[in-house]
Amino acid sequence: MNLKVESNAFTILTEMIGISNVNIELYDYLLENQTLKGNIRISGEYYTNNLEYEENNGLKEFENIIPYEIVFTKEHTNINSIEIKDFEYYEVAGRGIEANFIIDVDYDIEESRQEKNELIKEEITKEIDELLTEKIETVEDNFFEEEVIITEERNLGSNINDTKNKKDPKVIIKVIYYKNDENIKELCNKHNISYDLVLKENQKYSFQNNPRIIVSECNEHCR
Repeated sequence: MNLKVESNAFTILTEMIGISNVNIELYDYLLENQTLKGNIRISGEYYTNNLEYEENNGLKEFENIIPYEIVFTKEHTNINSIEIKDFEYYEVAGRGIEANFIIDVDYDIEESRQEKNELIKEEITKEIDELLTEKIETVEDNFFEEEVIITEERNLGSNINDTKNKKDPKVIIKVIYYKNDENIKELCNKHNISYDLVLKENQKYSFQNNPRIIVSECNEHCR
């Protein structure tokens, strides 16, 4: 990501009669609690009629340290680079110089663990719906059941250092189709799962024309 901040600064130059050279550079910066603070250094030489600098052809050095502050609204910001661009200045007769420039900040936002988990959840939900759409459902006298297997990489609860997960690197999602709403409680009792929890969990799935309930992370007791 890129952020451009247009800035300006005035540098007072006492007894100035002309400019020799002007330079600008990033002096320092620090990112703390999502606030970027730093300083920009404008320096150079100018001509003065002060007799003290007569032996140096009237040239006098100058320096102006200009502070800046940028607040980022999102957490986990990483600063890649900061550049000063489009620098220009003009003389204010007898007083100093007015400088204009752009602070160009290149940065990125590192996703938090919660944001990453939400993205994975959305992908799993989409994946399940796509898999179920391809199935051919045949509902007879009994409930039709099928299992969708999600690999360990997609399992939010998995831990690659966990021995148990290494032995069983898959999570089984059980999908049960029913004929009418009255069947839901019957299915919940059969599989020893919470009716309210099932309704809440299944709100995020697209049912289309296929009434079904989805039991996440199914194990032996719900088979």
